[in-house]
Amino acid sequence: MKKRIFCLTAVIFLFCSLVFSSVTAAVYSELLPRIIDEASLLTSSEKELLNERIKNEILSVYSFDTVILTTANLDGKLIEDYANDFYDFKGYGVNDSYDGIILVISVAQGERGYAMSASGYGQTVFTDYGIDYIGSEIKPFLSSEKYNDAFDAFIDKTVMFLKQAQTGSPFDYNNKVSELKNKLPMFLIAIGIAFIIALISVLTMKSKMNTARPQPGANEYVKRGSLNMTHKSDTFLYSNTVKKAKPKDNSGPPGGTTKTTGSSGRSHSSGSGKF
Repeated sequence: MKKRIFCLTAVIFLFCSLVFSSVTAAVYSELLPRIIDEASLLTSSEKELLNERIKNEILSVYSFDTVILTTANLDGKLIEDYANDFYDFKGYGVNDSYDGIILVISVAQGERGYAMSASGYGQTVFTDYGIDYIGSEIKPFLSSEKYNDAFDAFIDKTVMFLKQAQTGSPFDYNNKVSELKNKLPMFLIAIGIAFIIALISVLTMKSKMNTARPQPGANEYVKRGSLNMTHKSDTFLYSNTVKKAKPKDNSGPPGGTTKTTGSSGRSHSSGSGKF
């Protein structure tokens, strides 16, 4: 009887330990900061707002980790390796596959650059194309030291790529982001402004055209006796040439994800650039 009670107690203790450890790990992951500004590039309010955006727009909606790190010291590592190791060893990632992405900004002397590293499901969402595309979107902000704008843009693009991946067709070289769709709001605003300017110009010109009077013919514009036709001929004025565009080569890179392995042994899709 005592042996049975001991075995039952041991099983209950083991079960509770496993449940407690898994819950603790989940809570710990949620308590980690998603904005780590070691280089002091942001204000306190900017960090708070960015953290809230990641929590409300990405973590709670897609169960996908998103981390932004600024640093002035890469510890002698390449920036991509630093991104991989920081993400892995600091406990980031959602689910057993550590789903998520990290953006690292380095302002070290002579090493001003950025890197992105995606883990788990992030390697499906962010292919080589995705990492290159997002890099090109945030680089202008980084170059002009508008870091908060760069991070807002990074969060916007992360949401856009996650939403697209849910359709089963992630963005890639053979499924690129539609530039027209991406820039439609600005395009419509520009069209609206141009229309208003044109309308004002036309109305202004119309208001000044108050001296013209309708005439039954063109006699008023011809000096009497000045027109005397003595010869008639056909003169070649212009030609019409039709050009056909040469078909473009849209093959491009084959697409997919180039994977690297961090010091932890986990695989990542990553990319980097200078600014």
